[in-house]
Amino acid sequence: MPNTWKKKLGHKYDLDIQVVRLHKLSIEEQVKLTAEASIFISVCGGGAVTAMFLPKGASLLLYFSEDPFGVEWSNDTPARLDWDLLNNIGYIRVHWLPRPKSLFKDGKPADHQSQVDLKAFVRLVDHELDIISHTSEPVYDERTS
Repeated sequence: MPNTWKKKLGHKYDLDIQVVRLHKLSIEEQVKLTAEASIFISVCGGGAVTAMFLPKGASLLLYFSEDPFGVEWSNDTPARLDWDLLNNIGYIRVHWLPRPKSLFKDGKPADHQSQVDLKAFVRLVDHELDIISHTSEPVYDERTS
């Protein structure tokens, strides 16, 4: 997926895309990495809470499961703990996206709907990068203050 973004958006932005598994990092490493991110993409769950450390003006793209009987539910009512926390952080832009059943098969979009989902996702990332790149508000840096 990162190669797709670079191919589609690399001519417009200087992208540093990092794919990480937060559970393999220490808490300190997770916070530092998140605090330096412009866009944070995750799925609902414990790792998504790390988004509370995003800097002002950052974007959060969060995938959720539409399957009320999926593994992540303890009963037939979906948990919305991420929803309550992340929708009330006023200094970041939060986008909720339904998690696709399968996006890729053999390195290519799995079907027509996957192609549509991927194009929409790239447009959303492009839009967020455009907003971020045109923000003229200075970012507070405690090292220089």
